[in-house]
Amino acid sequence: MGTLNPDIPAPDLKQALDDAARSLSVYGKRVLTPEILLLTLVRGRDFPSYPVLEQLAAERGFKLADLENEAEALVKARDGRSADFGYVTGDNRRAALSDEMLVVLDEGRAIAQSMNEIYVGTVHALAAMSQRGVSTAGLLQRHGVTPTVLSSLLADSVLARGLTTVDLADEARRGGATPVYYREALLRDLLNLLSVASDRHVILLGQTGVGRRSLVLALAQLMAEGKGPVGLAKLVQIGETALLDNPLAAVQAGLRAAAGGILFLPNIQRFFGTYGRADFAKATKTVQKALIDGDVVIIGTASEIDYNERMAGETAVAEHVHLLRVPEPDERETVEILAVHKPQMEAEYGITIADKSLPAAARLARRYVASTPLPASAMQLLHRACALVRIPLYSRDGSSENHSDGMLDDEDVTLAASLMTGVPASKLGAEERSRYASMVEHLHTRIIGQEEAVLAVSRAVKTARVGLKDSNRPIGSFLFLGPTGVGKTELAKALGEFMFGDEDQMVTLDMSEYQQEHAVSRLVGAPPGYVGYEGGGQLTEQVRARPYTVVLFDEVEKAHPRVLDVLLQIME
Repeated sequence: MGTLNPDIPAPDLKQALDDAARSLSVYGKRVLTPEILLLTLVRGRDFPSYPVLEQLAAERGFKLADLENEAEALVKARDGRSADFGYVTGDNRRAALSDEMLVVLDEGRAIAQSMNEIYVGTVHALAAMSQRGVSTAGLLQRHGVTPTVLSSLLADSVLARGLTTVDLADEARRGGATPVYYREALLRDLLNLLSVASDRHVILLGQTGVGRRSLVLALAQLMAEGKGPVGLAKLVQIGETALLDNPLAAVQAGLRAAAGGILFLPNIQRFFGTYGRADFAKATKTVQKALIDGDVVIIGTASEIDYNERMAGETAVAEHVHLLRVPEPDERETVEILAVHKPQMEAEYGITIADKSLPAAARLARRYVASTPLPASAMQLLHRACALVRIPLYSRDGSSENHSDGMLDDEDVTLAASLMTGVPASKLGAEERSRYASMVEHLHTRIIGQEEAVLAVSRAVKTARVGLKDSNRPIGSFLFLGPTGVGKTELAKALGEFMFGDEDQMVTLDMSEYQQEHAVSRLVGAPPGYVGYEGGGQLTEQVRARPYTVVLFDEVEKAHPRVLDVLLQIME
């Protein structure tokens, strides 16, 4: 006895089949038939098929209650013939399927594939139950529900879309797209590459968060306005859930949906890689063939590192794909991007965002959230600030005095940056310029003498403050020499207190614990392939968690020379 492949039905159809299987005992039936499934769909208000039935009832002039009664009468009157094929429910019970039920599932799958879907949902099953040769066809057709009517309705129904693919250009035409900022120069280059005669595939190279997807959404807006590449009317993206469930079928459905247009594959490196590194290895050959054939134009995104490691050596990529590098926008451009998203964020959070908060978000994100590039870091910061402002508005007691007017300003952005980075809000404000000017005097309140060391530390911090330091290097690296008790550790603590408001807000490593050569791996983590590689090192993990901090290597002379070699690389 065969069993239905669990990868075929969509979650909503699985739930409907489970409910139908439970109703078998209610009606004294042993085989699951189409009329039992139809009765389940008519009663199931939460199924995507129910709005379709409601629309059919309104257009065809019948009542759903009448359809339910007639379906129930049909269930009681008929006994299906088992097809020696079963369905395993969510609670591991087995329900026998009738031969007509197999026809419904098979026809439903064909309907789903014709709509470029890889799962059979309740709407597809409903359409299949109106087909000739199925026991429910006569009942549905008496109410005016014919295959032609259902096909026309499903073709226009938003409910039948989006399980596997979505056409971003069509979404933009219907006004459902997210507002995007037009980076004119990059858009012009992208349109130019998509307009060449052959090999029009493009990979957008850049860090996650620099706006690669936004560039594609801007292209979709242009296509919706009729200003896109000539001959390309569709811009299709595959749903991530479909890719995770069945990458091969999802890519095939995406290519069918994008025929004569563009298929967008975010993080395209997931389809490539040697030694089993490809996340979607089953679909690799299909993507390679699509790149070579050129029937569908493919736009992918990847980072420089991922492209070089996984894709640069692939012939299908190297010979048929153009590379377009997407740089990180500067602060001015980031402010303009935030301004585009501002109305939507105000609507989402129910607050008002002051214009002066946008430059503050860009400035603080660039300086203190350096692990994520602009504009993503600024967007994260602004979302965090919006959430902070909305909390008092919806608090139970309403006792908060702040933000009674629901206004977000630059002070709220500063507070959000403080929560994200651990740096006290008082140390992030624009008024701190005078505090930095008196940094030497502040340090001398705790350090008596040591003029040379205090001046060196102050000079490094002020240089970084005005933007003259190398962004890829530490603000300053100092080796404090002297006998015990002259203030070496105290100066480090004073610096931590000045910058972060608390002398304990720094990373302290006792280097007497690193006297052995193998201790290097504890500092920066084990190399690839060794035990503990995923865990990271005692230094690297703490700096990753708090990238803006003071690191004190206490008694560094006791460390093994190999450890000092690693520290030299860090300083460089």
